[in-house]
Amino acid sequence: MPEDTAHTVRARRPRGVCTDETGLTERQRRVIEVIRDSVQRRGYPPSMR
Repeated sequence: MPEDTAHTVRARRPRGVCTDETGLTERQRRVIEVIRDSVQRRGYPPSMR
C-alpha cells in the first residue's frame, strides 16, 4: 500500500451506546483523560507494564 495514501479508520459502536459531542463514549473519554494526565505529569504516556 502506498505510504502517501491517507486512510481513516472508524470503529463501529453498538446501537444504544451514548457518545458526547466528540463522538466518544464515556469510557473512551476517560481513557484519553488518563493518558493526557500521565503525559502532563510525567512527560510520557503510561505503559502496559
